Amino acid sequence: MSKKKLSQKDLELIGALIVFLIFLIVQFFFSIRDLIDRLLLSPAAYERKKLLQNQAQLQWIKSQNIHSMTGTQFELYLKKIFENLGYSVQTTPQTNDQGADLIIHDQDESVAIQVKRYNQNVGNKAVQEVVAAISYYRTNRGMVITNSGFTKSAYDLAYANNVELIDGQKLNFLIIQMENEINRKIKAALTNFCPKCDKPIKDKKSTFCIHCGTKLTGSGGAMPMLSVRKDSEKKENPNKDLEKLIICHTCGSKIKAGSSYCPECKAIVPMEELNH
Repeated sequence: MSKKKLSQKDLELIGALIVFLIFLIVQFFFSIRDLIDRLLLSPAAYERKKLLQNQAQLQWIKSQNIHSMTGTQFELYLKKIFENLGYSVQTTPQTNDQGADLIIHDQDESVAIQVKRYNQNVGNKAVQEVVAAISYYRTNRGMVITNSGFTKSAYDLAYANNVELIDGQKLNFLIIQMENEINRKIKAALTNFCPKCDKPIKDKKSTFCIHCGTKLTGSGGAMPMLSVRKDSEKKENPNKDLEKLIICHTCGSKIKAGSSYCPECKAIVPMEELNH
């Protein structure tokens, strides 16, 4: 009795299922590693590690050739983009997906997305599929994303059903938006923690760290506030290494303990700092 030979369609389906299974395993691994990092690293170190990962993903996304991807690879590619934009992303089954490949969520809405990696314009069938997916997954609206373009009938049907169409040009804008979001997070992280002592910066307008006196580049200016610390780097008098010094929070100058104002910028020392 001869064995039945698998068709090309069966082989493609098996390949897609294997890729999806590998993806789930990788996601589980990274989830466990992220949990361990949260437990072991300081908030500043964890934040920096996440930003480095985001930067690495950005470089990977910008280096990929979409036109050489398979449909499954294109879905995972878009998943990374939306995750970096701050969305929670859910992948649907590779078979019987009911018209959607991705479901994205944020605080305001959920969107069903049909993904088409085509070499020609996408017709209205993709729009019909995502319209069905909106009802099935109970999302607020639908979206079709492709690396190419859309036919006129696809635009007409999408307009009638409030479905957003993202072609190759708009996809490039989406990647730029993701890059801007990552850069915004990097800028926020740099102003949340001191680069020298790794202590949190509570006053976002501070120009100097109140813990170590390090100048905070990129800060928006500070009120004339002063803080006390021990200066172990003072070399003028070896017998006064433990002497308390006041660090001017406006200009970073060192002020002798007991002084009521900064000799450089004339910032007044708060009463609670004098009594510290």
